[in-house]
Amino acid sequence: MKKIFALLAMTAAFVACTNDDRYTWNDDFADRTATDTINVRIGWYKDYVMVDGDDNYGFVTTDGTDVTVKSNTNKFLSLHLYGECADGSLTIYSWKKLGLKLESLILTNPDGPAINNQCGKALYVTLDSNDNSLSDGAAYAERDIDQKATLFSEGQIYLQGSGSLTVYGNYRNGIASDDYIVMRGGHVKIDMASNASNGIKVNDGFTMQGGELNVKVQGDGARGIKSDARTTIEGGLVSIATSGDCRIETVDGVRDTTSAAGIKSDSLFTMTAGTLVITSTGDGGKGINCSESSRVVR
Repeated sequence: MKKIFALLAMTAAFVACTNDDRYTWNDDFADRTATDTINVRIGWYKDYVMVDGDDNYGFVTTDGTDVTVKSNTNKFLSLHLYGECADGSLTIYSWKKLGLKLESLILTNPDGPAINNQCGKALYVTLDSNDNSLSDGAAYAERDIDQKATLFSEGQIYLQGSGSLTVYGNYRNGIASDDYIVMRGGHVKIDMASNASNGIKVNDGFTMQGGELNVKVQGDGARGIKSDARTTIEGGLVSIATSGDCRIETVDGVRDTTSAAGIKSDSLFTMTAGTLVITSTGDGGKGINCSESSRVVR
């Protein structure tokens, strides 16, 4: 079998930029009083769930260890998640932006996403400890909502904090957003099974600003990062390893070949700072597969 190895390591000087469409949790909430935020703690204890701080609101319901949050508040809802469960999940419906603080959370859902955010607004995921992990199942039960990843959000995802998160993807994607994803900090490791697809999947772009991202994908035609729009690296460390071959499909008599890639960007790929290391092995594997011109500023 033909083996293709691609190693890309880049370090570039920082170039400042502003994004006026992005909401900054730290800037907007750091100086506000506690009345602007509702804090709810949700803890999984193997076969039951403990909820604190929701008595006056009734946002949280439980069905065994499957938790549903339905928020209609105009305040910022901050969910503090902790505990361990091998058969549990969190599904969120909200009118407004909200935050998740992962405080030693080990959550596995054998028949769907571990966390499924059905809110189209921003989701702020803060890593507050070094032992967080999320896992999905190899097959998903049918539901009338999107289920696209171990950690899925209809809206934007901001990853931040100083802790760590390990995501195990066994079905489709590790982390996915129908909008965009921005990683500001923390240590995120994504490990995809051989029958799964992308480590990170976004519709409207991926931006790396800080922290450390490590992605491992094994499936044929799988990508470490799959962006239907731009991919931008402005800082931090990104390390991606792919080991799958090409995936060949014939649809309506048309033969289509999809190669594995560290990064697949359907628009621009831009790197202005940080470090990127990609290792791609297998038949037809690629480091970066970009539909438009790439730009690296050193």
